[in-house]
Amino acid sequence: MHNIALARSHYNVNSQPPTSLDEKDCSLEGSLGANAVEDNKTIKGEIMDKNIKEMKKDSKNLAASIIIGKNGLTEQVIKNIALELRKNDLVKIKILPSLVESEGKEALFEEIAEKTGAKIVQKIGFTITLTKR
Repeated sequence: MHNIALARSHYNVNSQPPTSLDEKDCSLEGSLGANAVEDNKTIKGEIMDKNIKEMKKDSKNLAASIIIGKNGLTEQVIKNIALELRKNDLVKIKILPSLVESEGKEALFEEIAEKTGAKIVQKIGFTITLTKR
């Protein structure tokens, strides 16, 4: 009922509807559009936060399926991580502490995520949990 009243106030009922839309009519910056876009981003962010929280819970019971040793991050390791990501939603990776210093492990975590196209769910010590993007 409200939509009909809104439509009648915007157009003359007896005239033909416009044949083309102005940019102003199409933009999302109207009084309702900007708020709707912001609300949508907030909702997506809340859903993503909720999913990540659930994934973190699930990763606690998950054993490390890949262990990166003294040879480091090789192409074969990247392929194995990608294969595990295709099979499972979550992949837990453990890195040998002697491989990197404490400061260098963050860069290694980011490199693993970037090369595999995965998203980091959790980082604890020398263990990282990844998920598909």
